[in-house]
Amino acid sequence: MTQRKALKDKLVLRGLNRVERFISYIKTARSGCWEWQANTSDRGYGEFGRWCEDKRRAHRYGYLLFNGVDPGPGFVCHACDNPGCVNPKHLFLADHVAKMGEMVGKRRRGG
Repeated sequence: MTQRKALKDKLVLRGLNRVERFISYIKTARSGCWEWQANTSDRGYGEFGRWCEDKRRAHRYGYLLFNGVDPGPGFVCHACDNPGCVNPKHLFLADHVAKMGEMVGKRRRGG
């Protein structure tokens, strides 16, 4: 068994604890946001996972976990405009066109 296969097998065995671990990194703010308390990117997005091939943005994992829908290549957007938020009520899926329209509408980029 290769080392990579052994690591993937450990991830499967840890599956039951993964949800509990994810939830343990959440702190509820007065705004209703579920603030990510673990690792974050330089842009404030939460990062969840232990190894490079398992690591993903916390809000994308939260969307999958709480909504039961894998966002795939789509965008998981924040209605609250808080990149550290993982509250499923604040997250929605969008395609590229909708995401760009939202960004312009909120005057974050573009014209």
